[in-house]
Amino acid sequence: MDQKVYWEISGDMLTYVALAVNATDARDV
Repeated sequence: MDQKVYWEISGDMLTYVALAVNATDARDV
């Protein structure tokens, strides 16, 4: 796998996880 593609995918996953965590925090409040 191309390293650049790997990092782009990882960045997308981190963004998705961050959004999911933020959404969960908002619901908890």
